[in-house]
Amino acid sequence: MKNNSNIEIINWEQARKSVKAAEPELADIIDNWHVRHPFIRVRYNYGDKVLKGGILHLTDKDGISYPIHSAAIPEEIQKQLSYSNMPLGIITAGSNEVFSETGERVIPLAFFKPGVIMGLWESLEENASYFPKQIWDVSAGARSIFMLPSISQRVPHEQLKKHYGVKRSAPNTIYDHHSVFRQIIQNQHFKQEWVHEILFLGEDWLIPNNQDIGWLRFYNFLSKKAWKLSGHSRNKITFDRIWLLFSQELETKGIKANSQLIIILKQIFAIAMGAAPGFRPIVKTDIAAPAAALQKIYLNTYGLKNYIPTIMALDYFSPYQNNEPIYYSLQVQTQIEPIYKFKNTLSETRAIKTLLEYFVEFALEGRLKVADTLMEWIVKDVQFDFYHPDTERHDDIHNSKYLPSRDKALIEVRGAKRGRKFSHASPLAKGCVQIRMK
Repeated sequence: MKNNSNIEIINWEQARKSVKAAEPELADIIDNWHVRHPFIRVRYNYGDKVLKGGILHLTDKDGISYPIHSAAIPEEIQKQLSYSNMPLGIITAGSNEVFSETGERVIPLAFFKPGVIMGLWESLEENASYFPKQIWDVSAGARSIFMLPSISQRVPHEQLKKHYGVKRSAPNTIYDHHSVFRQIIQNQHFKQEWVHEILFLGEDWLIPNNQDIGWLRFYNFLSKKAWKLSGHSRNKITFDRIWLLFSQELETKGIKANSQLIIILKQIFAIAMGAAPGFRPIVKTDIAAPAAALQKIYLNTYGLKNYIPTIMALDYFSPYQNNEPIYYSLQVQTQIEPIYKFKNTLSETRAIKTLLEYFVEFALEGRLKVADTLMEWIVKDVQFDFYHPDTERHDDIHNSKYLPSRDKALIEVRGAKRGRKFSHASPLAKGCVQIRMK
């Protein structure tokens, strides 16, 4: 692995441009610091595991993935990156998703894009850590990704097997889309290049030196980043107390609420606060995945009929940056708690909407003690619209076919000819909440 361009030790001069573009403040700190430890630059292909079962993996130029303690990894790199199960690393290209996969679903925890520093909590944690290291995996690119129209037809799928070496059978659920997408993207005939790059900081960067102003600035920068990232988690008990107040207010009004629907409502609010990722169509950028090339393949090789090949992946609601809507789907639940199996999706969508309206009412009346918090801002300025494909035009739950009128990104697909329809009866749209600014 000596001449491996995917796993290599580089100096500050080689790393500076990428760090400056991804995280200018950190670049300035290092520029003004006499210490210049090396970085370990690692590149991953789409779908590769960065972390698997809590163990860091590195991918070589031939696409082979090795755990950090493999004999194939040079001892110097092993030494530099073994101080934490997830060492500090700056994302400079592509993205990754932190998730846990069970037999029936994928539970996403976070989605990281260029500029994010990974491994902050793990690397700054004391040795006696509260953190269970084996629960979460990290994939290069989006793991929670799917196409809205059905792509499960066997005969068209055979064309993907023939032209792109796909070995997986046609997907049964949207959780299976990722595996098929990965095999297409990693095939030699796939034309669009996609790479996920992380610049890891070795253990030398974390050797304390309280006499060095450069070290103190560096450590203060990391601490501020970790503090900001932990905001929602640090206040979880307080948020839980708010939801307990909400349940008590419902009881006072004589309203018997389904506790599992309240869990779903909590997740909707977490997405609105930016504390949890929601779903958004991939347009104009391929940070999550090389979506444009995938869409072209499904139009031309698979032969998708009638529908626009909208691809959804994780993202965050960023009201201060733009007003792009984001979605929570009742059919693709993302909360950590067990999924709720709906008996009647439409009626229970109405029930969640009613609960949300009560929450807003109680919050604005001061009953939930959310004054001067992000929660108060949400109930005042964020719009929650509910959609389902089986409703009438003037129903309190909007028909899903009208979703594109509020979000053009759902139908902005490069290469799709006119006449194609939005897949309004897809799992995402069959009971979903659109979150946007009022």
